[in-house]
Amino acid sequence: MHVLLLYVSHSELGHGPHQPHSRRLGPAGNNFSGLSLSTSSPASSSSCNCSFFLPDDLFLSPPSSPLPPNHHPSPSPHPFPANADSYHPRQFAPLSTAFAAINADSHHRRQFAPLRTATSDSRLHRIPAQTIQFLNLSLLHGDYKYVAVFFPTVLNEVKNLILDRHDFRVLERFINACDELQRAKLLAAVAADTRTLLRICCDKNGSAILATLIKYSRSWEQISHILRALSPFILDLAKGKTGSDILKCCLNHPDFDRDKYILRLIVKNWDQLAFDKYGVFIVKQVVDLTTGEDAWQLLSEITQSALELAQHPSGNYLVQHLLEKRIWPLTSGILQTLRGHFANLSTQKYSSNVVENCLKNTTSDERESIIRELLWSPNILDIFVDLYGNYVMQTALSVAKGGVHKELLDVLKKNLPTLTQQGYYRKFIRRFKKYRN
Repeated sequence: MHVLLLYVSHSELGHGPHQPHSRRLGPAGNNFSGLSLSTSSPASSSSCNCSFFLPDDLFLSPPSSPLPPNHHPSPSPHPFPANADSYHPRQFAPLSTAFAAINADSHHRRQFAPLRTATSDSRLHRIPAQTIQFLNLSLLHGDYKYVAVFFPTVLNEVKNLILDRHDFRVLERFINACDELQRAKLLAAVAADTRTLLRICCDKNGSAILATLIKYSRSWEQISHILRALSPFILDLAKGKTGSDILKCCLNHPDFDRDKYILRLIVKNWDQLAFDKYGVFIVKQVVDLTTGEDAWQLLSEITQSALELAQHPSGNYLVQHLLEKRIWPLTSGILQTLRGHFANLSTQKYSSNVVENCLKNTTSDERESIIRELLWSPNILDIFVDLYGNYVMQTALSVAKGGVHKELLDVLKKNLPTLTQQGYYRKFIRRFKKYRN
């Protein structure tokens, strides 16, 4: 039976007074202390040597000056206290205790991931790491009594703390624990410098925290000041994910209609945003907020460009949004622009959704006109068997009524042998049998 000695002295680890400190480079680039253990067997003379490598920060060096005789070390979560000489008479520590400390430290690092790799060199702010970690632990445990104590420090460094990739979550928890006046002061500090504000809007983490401050803010003057400062960059911000999120939060403010400047700026340049995957959602929001002459000017320009928008990957969402509002003059203008192109639009990936929306959100007369245009198309069979067109025809079959419904069933019955040879015939057969019975 082999016996494994699990006790290690400090001198073996290279921390003795006469033995130099040996280091080896670990697999992750860390310094490790060398440790050799031997196993022996009573039944045989065979033995083997095993080498372990432990982190250097696990064992701290002894102090340079002697300690007072009545010194009692404070409890430490480390397997060895900060003062190694005061650990007498226990001169040896079990190796299992050391590994338990490593595992516990790994669990701690997983739990507080934002603080894991933060060092004094990588931080953008001047708040000590110990202060940030203490504040983080207090907020995680619901202890908010230190918010007022640390508020002046956080207020002075909020512009740098909001951009710190390690500690921004601590700031987010801190903001949630602040009162309305404290949040207003933080927002004013963030918006004081236009250059820093623009950098925050382009940062993933910074924009999320700025959006949180805007949601909490009840003062439109502060938000208006932010928008005025960002007005030269509004269009560029609206085309980005982080910037569009900031603009959405501003547009959702209940007093946004008090400032017409930003609304008119977006209305004037709507065509630059409607064809962008992020900007189109800003235009949709502005359409809902704009009133009066600005609204009719915007809607008339959109209806005139409905054909181009319907075929665009982003612009089709704007046309569908207007159709879903079911405002008859607006819907009629869109249908007038699309008339004569429904057969072609039905076989395209994005515009087929617009045609389906037209069938669902129009009057019965307009619906019959669209279906008859599809039925009289020379490419009606191509629409039936198309990857996207078959969904349009299924929608037409479900919303059609009266004589146009009978005409659609007759076309299906006439071309049934051809449809059975195509890949999408099962869907038509199922619906055809349902409505024929």
